[in-house]
Parts: sequence; structure tokens; C-alpha cells
Amino acid sequence: MEVIGTCILTLSSGFILKLERNFYVPSFSQNLISVSRLVPFRYSFNFKDTLFELFYNSECVGNGILSYGLYHLGLQNYITYISMHVQTGIKRCNINDNSSMLWHQKLGHISIEKIKRLVKDGVLNTLYFVDFKTCADCIKGKQTNMSKKETNRSSSILEIIHTNICCLDMDACDYKYFITFIDDYS
Repeated sequence: MEVIGTCILTLSSGFILKLERNFYVPSFSQNLISVSRLVPFRYSFNFKDTLFELFYNSECVGNGILSYGLYHLGLQNYITYISMHVQTGIKRCNINDNSSMLWHQKLGHISIEKIKRLVKDGVLNTLYFVDFKTCADCIKGKQTNMSKKETNRSSSILEIIHTNICCLDMDACDYKYFITFIDDYS
């Protein structure tokens, strides 16, 4: 059951961090704090190598260390939740796990016959095939490019040359390009 409420954290420094309008989801294996949600409340941060410092009004109140891609904040005790109440009005997408169309997409757009065989062999639970409809992505993936009738192929070497200019690294391209020349005849 998801609820919203106030979460009290006692940091290893003794500082009390009070997080309001906090989501509590018991199925989550880790508690996450969004840095951007703390900034409006006069918190600031310092990230250096694998270390992390939490500041409140320019005073260091907590620290942590990078572990498995997340910064773990040093706590003195377990988390305390107060004034929790069931959250109503959360809009979520209802996903039917028994949908054959969903499994068609999850399994890389395999055919309905292969999905039925997986159900028959017991790999998948019983599925409802009434929702299986024509998949637009499958149709797009199977389309072939139409050749242009007015274009002629090259009849001799170096008659038609195709070129392309490329950057080695599209994200951090610092003017290192290469060019390709492809002879249409060969």
C-alpha cells in the first residue's frame, strides 16, 4: 500500500532531516531522496569523487558515500514515519499482466503462435488473446524500401560516387570527421 506522509531522518551528525509529502512504498528495497526536492528548503550539496556532503544554511549537516551508483546518506538510526495517510487520486497506468499484446511487445514482437506455444509449454501463465491486434511496429519493421524507378545504376567504375561525412563521436565531436566514398558500380 502506498501512503504519503512525513519522514524523519536522524543523520549521523545528529541533524534531524524532516521530509514532508514523502511517498512510502514498502515494496521498494531502498529509500531514495531527490536532491532537487531539497533545494527549495535551503539545502545544498557538494559532490566530490565518491563523497557527498549535505549542507543546510551553508552548514554541513550530513555526508555520504557513493555505492552502486547511488549516494548513501549516513544515518544514526532507522527512518521514522509520522502522519502517514493513504494517498488517493494517484493516477497509474493499469497494466494487464495477462495481456498477449503486452507479452508480444516484451518478447521482441514474436508471433502469436510462438506466444501460444509458450503458454502451452508452461513458460507463460494463461493469457487472454482477445486483446491481440495488428501491431503497427511489426508492420513498420517489415516494410521494404521502394526503389526509385527513375534512377539508373552505374554502368562503369567511378561513374556515380556516393559520399557521407561522419563525426567519430556524435556526443563529443570536437571537429574530428571522416568521409566515405562508395563507388556505385562496385
